[in-house]
Amino acid sequence: MTQQTSISAVLGVVIANQRAIKHLDQAAVAANMGLSQASYSRLESGKAVFSVEHLYRLSEILKTTPQVLLQEVDTVRPLKRRK
Repeated sequence: MTQQTSISAVLGVVIANQRAIKHLDQAAVAANMGLSQASYSRLESGKAVFSVEHLYRLSEILKTTPQVLLQEVDTVRPLKRRK
């Protein structure tokens, strides 16, 4: 059985990178989303699942679009292992 990476985990990496580029900390983004910093941290770490509402709100905060974030997911996703 192969280990699979969730889309939330990869999206969390993309969003963390975008947040760092914009010089925003987790606490500021969490407050803007109406979440605790701990809840937001679980989203970025892939321990919680992003909702569609989370994706759209984060794209507003990061001044981008959900499409751009999802395109980045495709570029940073783990490569499929060959047998």
